[in-house]
Amino acid sequence: WTATWDNKDGRPLQANLVITETGGTWQTLAQRRLDPCVGKEAPIEIKSVSQQELRFTARHSEVLMGCKDTNVKMHLQPDGTVTGNRGQDEMRFSKN
Repeated sequence: WTATWDNKDGRPLQANLVITETGGTWQTLAQRRLDPCVGKEAPIEIKSVSQQELRFTARHSEVLMGCKDTNVKMHLQPDGTVTGNRGQDEMRFSKN
């Protein structure tokens, strides 16, 4: 999956999401010199799954000490599109 969203400054961001039966990975396709947590591939922990929604946590804290974990929700819309959010960020998901 590819996740896309606009950050608080309005800049578009993207992440690669791999979902497997046992978890998967999340990696934002960006880097920041002042934040070493950005851009690191992190394992995901699936929290809940239904036909309409998937909730998971990207475990950044397992990759680098001091990084914060991120909770993400994915929602299947009636028209077949997948949207979601990460905190206050509204996201769009497309399957690769």
